[in-house]
Amino acid sequence: MISIKKEILIRAIIESPKGSVQKFDLDQHSGEFVLSKQLPQGMCFPFDFGFIPATIGQDGDPLDVVVIGEHATFTGCAIDCRIIGCLVCEQTERDGNKVRNDRYLAVSSVSVSYGEITDLKKLHKGILSAIESFFITYNSLAGKDLQVSSRIGPARALSAISAAKTDQDANIRLELFLPASKNDGGSFPDSYYSDLEKELTERFGGVTIYSRGAVEGKWKNETTSTSEPMVVYEVLLAEFEETYWTTLKKRLEKKFSQKEIMVFHSPAVRI
Repeated sequence: MISIKKEILIRAIIESPKGSVQKFDLDQHSGEFVLSKQLPQGMCFPFDFGFIPATIGQDGDPLDVVVIGEHATFTGCAIDCRIIGCLVCEQTERDGNKVRNDRYLAVSSVSVSYGEITDLKKLHKGILSAIESFFITYNSLAGKDLQVSSRIGPARALSAISAAKTDQDANIRLELFLPASKNDGGSFPDSYYSDLEKELTERFGGVTIYSRGAVEGKWKNETTSTSEPMVVYEVLLAEFEETYWTTLKKRLEKKFSQKEIMVFHSPAVRI
């Protein structure tokens, strides 16, 4: 995952570009894109179609993603994109076995025409209908039945992607300390804390929050120090994303009017 300010971007790998009449699949062992299917005459992919790396769905494959944009890219193209939602799909295989096979919807981070789209609700209904119809027909031609049971927004979609990550061997413990009150004893708005809880939960799948007694902070070249109770947010990470945490730290320092927001990370050692 990549973060620019508050925006969360997911990397997608394109297998079959927009307008393609051919279906390509990545061979995970060789790294080659293999031609797997020719679409019937008059049928083509409505938008770039591919997968989200380092994830696995109920069908045993990486999560599918449709990247909505003005133009086709190419097979093997890596796109940083904004998740705007997901089509929750139940797929019935030819043997009658039913599996969850969702289609995540995203917008390229460099798209101009769709640059303001942050939620699938803002997409033209015709686009959603076209995407749904394509996959229903595509599966029908393969002898499978696909039913779109619901549409979910970006927050739930990102949470589902996080849960499907295969590289989440969390071995880093990060602690972020926020002041429990203002310097004059007043209270910060509850939303300051709940917004952060929501952001960390959506991004990392969960967060532990607890209170800690007075913590003393001292700064170089100053004779004064502070001692105040803190609210601690603890997150377990697979990797430390310096850009994200540095940006978040600066944003919180401004929001809470603090000279320094303490953020520590260390190995999470299991005994």
